[in-house]
Amino acid sequence: GFSESLQYEFDPIGVKVKIVEPGSIKTNFSGRSMDFQHNDELTEYNEFASGVMNTFVKLMSAERRNSPELVADVIYNAATDGTKTLRYVAGADAEHLLEARKTMNDADFLSMMKTNLNIK
Repeated sequence: GFSESLQYEFDPIGVKVKIVEPGSIKTNFSGRSMDFQHNDELTEYNEFASGVMNTFVKLMSAERRNSPELVADVIYNAATDGTKTLRYVAGADAEHLLEARKTMNDADFLSMMKTNLNIK
């Protein structure tokens, strides 16, 4: 939402804003950068935090992850294509999720996400 707002604000002065929406990428993102700090005393948050982390671990270990080169290509295209296109998708998994978001109502999408995260 923030990037969309910037796009509306900066377009009149000739500044282009681009959003790159990647899926899971073959990087070390799930390594040291995911040293998750969660206070287990926040009991209301434990189920959600656990679901998110478990799902993230599954996604990051999947062989279907996209190459970093794919994302680099999408970023390069966004930066050099000369269009006012706002959104660029990198990876089939991101395409699937974004298509689901477009075609589902809020309740169905949130239900799907909760199911994927194993939260009630």
